[in-house]
Amino acid sequence: MIRIIMAGILMTLFMTACGQEYENFQGSTTRDDIENLSVKDEHTSEAEIENPRSMDLVGDTWGLKQDRELMKEAANQVPGVTVKRVIIEAGQARVTVDVDRELSSDEKMDWSKQIKEAVYSAVPRYNINVNIR
Repeated sequence: MIRIIMAGILMTLFMTACGQEYENFQGSTTRDDIENLSVKDEHTSEAEIENPRSMDLVGDTWGLKQDRELMKEAANQVPGVTVKRVIIEAGQARVTVDVDRELSSDEKMDWSKQIKEAVYSAVPRYNINVNIR
C-alpha cells in the first residue's frame, strides 16, 4: 500500500515538474505576443510597423512594383524593344513587348530568348514568358 502511495506522489511530482516554464523555450509564443504583433514600439517611427505579415508596407527594395520596374528596364535595354506590359501572377511573369521591325518565326524565337535572358538576369525568381507583338 505504501508503494502505491509513494508511486502516486512521485508521479504527481514528475507530471507537475514537466509542465513548468514553457515561455523560456525557443519558438514559444504567448497570447500577449500575438495580440501585440502590430503595436508600435518606442524604437519604431510612425511609418514603421513591427508586424512581419503586413505586405502592404514592403519598402523600396522588393515587391511586385519593384520587380515589374526591374523587368521593364531589363527588357528595354535590348535594342529595338519597347515594353508594353508586365504582368506578375504568383511565380509567373508575362512580358509583352513591341519590336521595331517585322520578324520571322525564327527571329521571334531568338528575340524572345534574348529578352527572356535579360529579364531573368534582372529578376531570377520568376518563370518568364515573353510575348512579341
